[in-house]
Amino acid sequence: MIETPTVLVLGAGASVHANYPLGGQLVNQICQLRGSAELDDLPEGWTRTEAEDFCTRLSRSGHYSIDAFLGSDVEHAALGKYLLARVLKAREVTDRLFPPHSSG
Repeated sequence: MIETPTVLVLGAGASVHANYPLGGQLVNQICQLRGSAELDDLPEGWTRTEAEDFCTRLSRSGHYSIDAFLGSDVEHAALGKYLLARVLKAREVTDRLFPPHSSG
């Protein structure tokens, strides 16, 4: 039993078994939002143009990691994190994350 408060930091590879994209795949999926209906209902404060500009900058950045890109574009980090969460949420399948347990 762990008695000392402990934090485990896991990389993207820790969720590959649940069919979540890794580095370059994740960047590509965020970039594919450009021109899609996914950008029609952004939260108040962000526009489609801002989101598409973000995707364009990301695709041209040469970064294979969304974290590296967000670190270099702190002005737009909140929008980037939102788009990242949106892509990951679309991949979420509860049964993959929490498979049913066999009692037999």
